[in-house]
Amino acid sequence: MVETNKEAQKKHEWDALVAQVDVPSKRVMGLEAQAMEKEKNFFLRECRYGKKHEDVQTDDALSLIQQKFEEQDKKLNEIKDNIEMLNETSTSNSVTIQLQDAQITHLMTGRYPPFAEDSPNYTMADSKDDK
Repeated sequence: MVETNKEAQKKHEWDALVAQVDVPSKRVMGLEAQAMEKEKNFFLRECRYGKKHEDVQTDDALSLIQQKFEEQDKKLNEIKDNIEMLNETSTSNSVTIQLQDAQITHLMTGRYPPFAEDSPNYTMADSKDDK
């Protein structure tokens, strides 16, 4: 029963870590979709209104587009770095949980040896003569 509780706790902790990493991943995908939509709208607007002063507006538009791309690229790189850090943290936490589980198991087996055959807690399922 102690092992089942530990397994359930480990599963719960793992699910929590996965959920923590999943949230920023979904946020990155949402930001990328927003950026694509904004770029599409920007290009449509430029096509409609950009014919009046073509040379000046083209240079301004290109520099503005480049600036927007650089800003978006910088934000996406920051978000990707944060996700990478979260992945490393969750991996580290997973290893820590496994080590703690091994330590607890070692302590429990050292303190509480397996049940003897004459023990009231010994069940037939534990028997080797179960043929």
